Amino acid sequence: MSTSPDASHSDASRPEPASERAVPAPSVPDQPAPEAAGSGSLAARSLGTQPPRAAVRRFADAAPLRRLQPPPAPPWGSPPGPLQPPVPPAPDATQAAADRAERHQVASVVRMVAQAVFEALSGARPVHQLARWLDLENFEKLRLRVELTRAARPARSAGARGPVVRRTRVCRVAEGSYEAAVVVAEPERVRAAALRIERRRGQWRVCALEIG
Repeated sequence: MSTSPDASHSDASRPEPASERAVPAPSVPDQPAPEAAGSGSLAARSLGTQPPRAAVRRFADAAPLRRLQPPPAPPWGSPPGPLQPPVPPAPDATQAAADRAERHQVASVVRMVAQAVFEALSGARPVHQLARWLDLENFEKLRLRVELTRAARPARSAGARGPVVRRTRVCRVAEGSYEAAVVVAEPERVRAAALRIERRRGQWRVCALEIG
């Protein structure tokens, strides 16, 4: 049985039932796929780029490093010995000679003053002759002691032997200042004295006197 063209045309133009129509799926926004741990994003991998990395900053050293050099080796065949202490400079010959001359001068003054002091105590010398060699305080002490000694001791006879300086020791304690010890022999006993002598206005003066 043949189908006429009119029949096929009518079937094509006939509307489909509502239950057979195709219903479009709802649109869902695109969500990025989860990235794998330790790798860049899919977009970065697809574009051939890597995600930016944190910049590493190097800290400058507080001081430049220095290479330590070992001490030089001793000559071949000689074992290393202990370090020698530095040799002190030799004293100036001129200054040493001046110090010796000053010490000799001070010793002479001390010997002369000690001799005069004990002669004044024995009554063989006027005490005022020592005024230029002793400062005012020590001269007044000596004058008072001479007066007390002469009042308590009988006058010395003209032929009696006077005191004699036996030994003198001088020690420098500062610039222009010396201390001295003197041993004096008297007819009856041996005595000692201690002096401190200083240079004042270009002249040596006794500024301390102790008589034993």
